[in-house]
Amino acid sequence: MEDKQILKAVADTFAGSKPLYEMVVPVRWLPMVPEPVFPKRTFLDRLLMRPIPPPAPAPETHRTLIFYPCVVANQYRIAGECALLPDAIFNDDSMNISLIPEHQKRIVYIVASAIQNNHLEPDPELMLFIERNLTGEQLRDALVASFQSLNMEAFTDTIVLMRPMVKILKPEETSQN
Repeated sequence: MEDKQILKAVADTFAGSKPLYEMVVPVRWLPMVPEPVFPKRTFLDRLLMRPIPPPAPAPETHRTLIFYPCVVANQYRIAGECALLPDAIFNDDSMNISLIPEHQKRIVYIVASAIQNNHLEPDPELMLFIERNLTGEQLRDALVASFQSLNMEAFTDTIVLMRPMVKILKPEETSQN
C-alpha cells in the first residue's frame, strides 16, 4: 500500500495536480438551508415496503480549502487583482491589519479564485463563506497560498520594482497625479 501512495505522489507531482496547500476551516456560519420536508408515508407505501427517505445530513463542522497550481486563465484573473493591491501588502510579511478593511473584497476575490481555480468567476457563495468563516490569520495564510499557487514570488518582485520604474520613465505623468 505504501508503494502505491509513493507512486501516486510522484505522478501527481509530474502531472501538476498535487495540492500546494490545504487549510481546514471550522465552519462558523453557513447560509440558511431549509430543512427538507418529507412526505407522509401512506398505507400503500408501508404495504409495498417502499424505503423511508433518509434524514437530512448533519451540518458540516469543518471545510477543507485546497489550493492547486493555477490554470492559465485563472493566473490572468488573480494577477490583475494583485496588481491593484497596495505595495505594503507585498513589502510587509505580517500584512498590515489596517489594509484589510479597505482591500478585503479584493483579497477574498483572489483567495476564492485560487480555490476555485478555473476560467470562471469565483462563486459568490464561496466568497461569502470565506468572508464569514476565515479569521484574519487564516485569510493571510490563504492569500499567501494563493500567491504560491500562482508562483507569485517573481510576480510580487516585479510589482514592487515596476512602480518606481514607471516614475523614472514617465516623471511628467506621475508629477501631475
